[in-house]
Amino acid sequence: MEKKTKIALETMFRNYKKNKETLIKQEGLNDLISRQVSGTDYGKVLVQSSPKNNLEEGIIKVVDDMERVARWVKVVDYTLIKYRGEYKDKLIECLYFKCFSITKTARVLHIDRRTIFRWKDEILISAEMFAKDLRILR
Repeated sequence: MEKKTKIALETMFRNYKKNKETLIKQEGLNDLISRQVSGTDYGKVLVQSSPKNNLEEGIIKVVDDMERVARWVKVVDYTLIKYRGEYKDKLIECLYFKCFSITKTARVLHIDRRTIFRWKDEILISAEMFAKDLRILR
């Protein structure tokens, strides 16, 4: 695994909870917008985009960014599901969600540091495969 990919995956795990909360808030905002828009009759309103519409470009960028965040959240969700009950889910929680050091994680989980590194590599390889399946990574 390339170092750049490993860094991206570890960052994704560390940002998981924040990204998940953002998606939940976004879903609430989407519901609010859809209720507001539902009263508009688009059959009668003609909408034409100007050649350079900054607002439209900004909205498209936000939507694209949220889609990317949603895919990264799915990668972590799939990885957690894969390792549920194998004790590796606890490793993910300690290392990435609680941001424990390797030494503290080893102490808390009562496992050897070498085991942590081996499991961590296995977890990141699985996450990389999920990310490639979701077309986040090549």
